[in-house]
Amino acid sequence: MPLTKKFLFVGDDDFVSVILGLASPDIESTVVDVDEQLLNCLNLLSFKFNLKIKTQKIDIQKEKFLGEKFIGFLTNPAYTEEGAKEFLKFGISQLGEDGGFCFLEIGDEAIGNRFLFLQDFFVKKNLIIKELISNKICYPWFLIQKEDKLIYERLRAMLDEKVIKKSPKLSASLYIFDYLPFKVKKLKLKTPIYSYL
Repeated sequence: MPLTKKFLFVGDDDFVSVILGLASPDIESTVVDVDEQLLNCLNLLSFKFNLKIKTQKIDIQKEKFLGEKFIGFLTNPAYTEEGAKEFLKFGISQLGEDGGFCFLEIGDEAIGNRFLFLQDFFVKKNLIIKELISNKICYPWFLIQKEDKLIYERLRAMLDEKVIKKSPKLSASLYIFDYLPFKVKKLKLKTPIYSYL
């Protein structure tokens, strides 16, 4: 489905809105973020390359609705279970009555076993995984957060420290969802195990 309506970026510190705008100049995007410096940089690039990118400084924990509807959104939240849930909930609430596309970029390593609960959240929010691109997005790995240090200690228990330092990367996966804007009822059929629908 082509992007014929506005597309939302819930955070955009990877400047994907700029890349999308350069690849397809007709696309209108809105970027919301709490980081004013990032938004100023996006405004500068948008002006320089004549892109259709609008920015808004918003804290998604406080603001819940932007006043317009979007065809889809991309988010690269804090790599925690709660961060992913909050960013996804905010993006979903900005979609129209026909549903839309949802793109989630998240590091599996940082989520760990909590990822099972995030998958349950996908189902409860009517997100259907259409595609999953695993470990194609890589970042330098810095020991900043508490979780980073825990992951490092786990790796040290399994690998030689030279191997860890040689490739200090954190990889992320890209989830592509369809969002259904209505509740889905499970079909209750009395059929034997080998019956096909």
